[in-house]
Amino acid sequence: MNELPEPELWTDEYKAQILLNAAGSIEEWDETSAEVRSWGLDPAKIPYVDPNHRGTLPTRAEMYESIRRARAELGIRRSA
Repeated sequence: MNELPEPELWTDEYKAQILLNAAGSIEEWDETSAEVRSWGLDPAKIPYVDPNHRGTLPTRAEMYESIRRARAELGIRRSA
């Protein structure tokens, strides 16, 4: 019988890295940073996360407007 490998266990630091790097807007970054701080971690000290990442993000409104423009350029209509 084949044994399954042990599942990978993610540390809070690794989860913070994934979540912070996946933030798509300033608001999402702020929400994620608050969650990371609730784990007792400093978002500015998470490895592989640019300390200025928040400064490179659009606001949620800017992100949605960018998506709307791209959809319009491609002729994609919103589904109901």
